[in-house]
Amino acid sequence: MISSISPELLTAALLLIPFSYLITQGYRQYALRQKILDIPNQRSSHETPTPRGGGVSIIICYSLITLALSELGIFTTNQTLTLLIASLPVALVGLIDDHKPIPSSIRFAVHFISAATALAVFELSPALQIGNIEVGIDGFWIIPAAICLTWLTNLYNFMDGIDGIASTEAIAVLAGVIVVSGTHTTEYLPLLFIAPIAGFLILNWAPAKIFMGDAGSGFIGAFIGMLAITLAAEETTNLWVWVILLSTFIADTTWTLATRFLSGQKWSEPHRSHSYQVLSRKFDSHAAVNIGNIAIIVLWLTPLACAAQKLPHLAIAFTVIAYLPLFLTAKKLKAGLPEHASI
Repeated sequence: MISSISPELLTAALLLIPFSYLITQGYRQYALRQKILDIPNQRSSHETPTPRGGGVSIIICYSLITLALSELGIFTTNQTLTLLIASLPVALVGLIDDHKPIPSSIRFAVHFISAATALAVFELSPALQIGNIEVGIDGFWIIPAAICLTWLTNLYNFMDGIDGIASTEAIAVLAGVIVVSGTHTTEYLPLLFIAPIAGFLILNWAPAKIFMGDAGSGFIGAFIGMLAITLAAEETTNLWVWVILLSTFIADTTWTLATRFLSGQKWSEPHRSHSYQVLSRKFDSHAAVNIGNIAIIVLWLTPLACAAQKLPHLAIAFTVIAYLPLFLTAKKLKAGLPEHASI
């Protein structure tokens, strides 16, 4: 039975929504004055110049929330430093990139070093259960774990290509974590991380008045990845729960980039061939794609994540069940192929 939410936590979450909105609105005015705009081109999914970099509101709010949880003793010092060291350098390099593009090799290096440093220094040591075997994420396993976190950071950036999709994905995934985590004392903490994104989404919902930018999308990808490891370390949720809940983003990006690479395209170049981009053109609606993505997470992935949490020895099977239709959909939509090949 799920316990009731504390009035203090609910109040804090409700206050964070307008706080984030006001910061976003303020940054939007700054971006307009400084002409920090995303100019439409043939690979864009928007038609008018739009301010970018609005994810700074989420970065500020998340940092304050994490420090507050540490001060209250809800997060340990190690957990707090792990979350911030893994995500703030990602935000900084993304913010620089939003103002003046920098080489992708530098961004990837910062992402990997931040993740590896956080994992190696603070040793949260969660376990990944594979059947009846548990593999601790420490020692040698820090390297593949850091690679996975770097991939999550970047795929979140790759998927931020239509109005509101990165925001609604994060909200739906964190809401799923609340459902999965059951009676743990930390079960409602994701509400605090949902609220700032909800405040930002007011201006990011289609038609968007501001974009998240590399700073915001990269930060959210890095933060959610490390939050997954943090909660897995204290056994609130296992890692498969997050792999399942994030599967619409992971499956779309993995299939699309693999297809581009195998078909001889330059996978790193900007494009409009992700499944969600194909669907946004097919339905001529960003909002419809967002609503569909939310429905998949709520009605399909969250029940599977609950099953993976309750039956961790079968988590791989539930993960395969989650991903199979998503890969088949990407294949059906010809994701990753040149735009003229799409349905």
